[in-house]
Amino acid sequence: MFEKIAKFVVKYRALVLLFWAAVVITAAFGAVRIESVLTGSFGSVENSESQVVREAMSEFPAQSPDSIVLVMKAGANELSVGDPAFDDTMKSIVSSFEKVPQVGRIVTYLDSGVPENQLVSSDGRIALVLVGLNTENLDAAEQVVPLLRDELKTVSRPEGMQFFVTGPPAIYYDAVVVGKEDTNRAELIALPITGITLVLAFAALVAAAIPLMIGVISVSVSLAILYILGAYLGVFLNTFAQTITTMVGLAVGIDYALLMVARFREALKENISPDQAAIRATTTAGRTVAFSGFTVAVSLAALLLPDSLILRSMGYAGVITVLVAIAATLTAVPALLSLLGERVNAPRALHRLLTRPIKQARGIWQRLPRMVLRRPLITVLSVLLILTLLTIPAKDLIPDVPGVEVLPSRVDSQQGAQALEEMGKLGAVNPLQVLIDTGVPGTVFNRDFISSLYDVTKDLETIPRIESIISPTSGSVLLNKTLYRAYYSSEEAARSGPIATLADSTVSTGGQKVLLTVFPEGQITSSATGELRTAILTRLEQEPLLNGSKISFGGWAQESAESFAATWDVFPQMIVLILLATFVVLTVAFRSLLMPLKAVVLNAFSVLASFGVLVAVFQYGWGAKLFGVTELPDPMRIDFLIPVLLFAIVFGLSMDYEVFLVSRIRELHEGGLDTEKSTVEAIERTGPIITWAALLMVTVFLAFLSASTLYIKQTGLPLAVAIIVDATLVRIGLVPAFMKLAGKWNWWLPAPLKRVLPPH
Repeated sequence: MFEKIAKFVVKYRALVLLFWAAVVITAAFGAVRIESVLTGSFGSVENSESQVVREAMSEFPAQSPDSIVLVMKAGANELSVGDPAFDDTMKSIVSSFEKVPQVGRIVTYLDSGVPENQLVSSDGRIALVLVGLNTENLDAAEQVVPLLRDELKTVSRPEGMQFFVTGPPAIYYDAVVVGKEDTNRAELIALPITGITLVLAFAALVAAAIPLMIGVISVSVSLAILYILGAYLGVFLNTFAQTITTMVGLAVGIDYALLMVARFREALKENISPDQAAIRATTTAGRTVAFSGFTVAVSLAALLLPDSLILRSMGYAGVITVLVAIAATLTAVPALLSLLGERVNAPRALHRLLTRPIKQARGIWQRLPRMVLRRPLITVLSVLLILTLLTIPAKDLIPDVPGVEVLPSRVDSQQGAQALEEMGKLGAVNPLQVLIDTGVPGTVFNRDFISSLYDVTKDLETIPRIESIISPTSGSVLLNKTLYRAYYSSEEAARSGPIATLADSTVSTGGQKVLLTVFPEGQITSSATGELRTAILTRLEQEPLLNGSKISFGGWAQESAESFAATWDVFPQMIVLILLATFVVLTVAFRSLLMPLKAVVLNAFSVLASFGVLVAVFQYGWGAKLFGVTELPDPMRIDFLIPVLLFAIVFGLSMDYEVFLVSRIRELHEGGLDTEKSTVEAIERTGPIITWAALLMVTVFLAFLSASTLYIKQTGLPLAVAIIVDATLVRIGLVPAFMKLAGKWNWWLPAPLKRVLPPH
């Protein structure tokens, strides 16, 4: 098959190159628009409780599924709530915001029936304005954030007063903006360094340009495809999908093309025609690229398994990017190489200058495998000990949903969160909503029900970790149970009296449903959300008048917990799927049972080692400052998506060099060499190029340590560590040692499988 592909590509090389040129030019129009279809949110889980609560919001006159928190901070001046300058500024903000079509009900500390202590700091110098949004979903709510910030620029303010827009939509919007900045910065760092590295690897400018070109093509075309999926098919795409596309696209695109170019240049030295050299490169290195790439794609496809929109968006990004890289490598690269021929080594002066020291360094690739093969058992035990030590910290991994703390302190929504923390209201950015559906219209407008609700609200406020609650009976401290019974005697009385704003936001039209908004103390973890939910549910179920009511939980805290559960609950199944799928693909590639099994086991060590480094740096804080992390939250939690993502990416990528090396060993073995000699010669031939390839991939991943967001750093560093481990300890140590120990069993394949599997 690969020979047919190669011959077709070489024969019609001009058309192939024109095709890719047209694709890249067209893709550019979609790639530059990718940000317009990205969101910072996790996405909802289908048929979840939070969706029930979100859909019910339309029944509350003054409620919106999504809202923004504006923080007004007096700053260095002596103003506080109640001063005309402070209050007039707030009124001007409200007037400006009301011009934005997507803005619904705005709640301020001046509204009657709204408890001032909920919206004002104890010293009166910080005030909150709650802005409800009439948007269909959180993605649409994000797009309102820049509109509100633009309106704030037109509002005159007292000297020193600061405005911060925060809350889930603002946090997610800022995550998209910062994510794009981080990705662009990483590209600017990675591309020049990889370019220089490629020149050193090939001792030629032309040869160095080809992998770089394929890396850029892989990223741009993949981003364009993602844009089409998001803009025209409505596929949910988290901002991290762009980061994954860039990270994986540059890494595998450059890596795969590097292997092809190296094999082509090796074939040219045998004095065969450029066309034949391109065909040979495709049938050998190209075959390796295909199997390696499909292994990566299969691993990343496991991200589509959980009922998690954010993880699926990363799965789409990863699979599409790898497939584009494979397609470009197997078609555009051989077409270009056959066209260039010997000119791939241009300029000759540079080639002569750098070739000699490269040749002198190759002696190490003969000595190292021979040393390992002399003492294979000692090598295996020593390397496994090192990998075990790297893995130990992984046992302390604490996965959780990231909060606003992952954004840099310079970001508006993060500064707003810091101001909220000052006033003890950080829970305002991740409230937990409790929907009580009594099932009977008019139930709320009953004196006994209101008395019961008054008592249960007071009871709920005593639960640890709850800072405050907004309920139908949580208005001014001047109000008591008797007054609430009077105000809620009828719907008309409730919605036209002193508590109208409160009633409109907490009681549904018709009086069948009640909405409680629970503000936790500070940031709340997924496990803490579950504990809080259980405590609230227990108290509510003890109230006789609520018997028979359906209680559902929603809000950002609940949505985050649902996303965490949807992902983490199926992680074990994902691991099994990746292991089995990888084993099957490698069995076809190697035509062996032992080598795929060995590869899967060794790759598992690479993954665990990357987990260990992740925990050591980002939880323990070991060497964190070296990677630009000056301060870690206490307690530090790892973004729950990172371990899942790492397993899929690392398991696929770390298989690259295994496939490339073992394929070469098998090729030499089938050519007549015994296992030991074929192993030594394969390492000698592939050692330099695999080392350069690993160095390039590590460079790409480490470039993402320049990111200002923690979750991107938490991805880049473990990926780099995994590739370093795989390209050194595994490839140089464990692979040849196991080849020696297994001997003829390396190539064992049951007869039934020999008949079923395609020929090598």
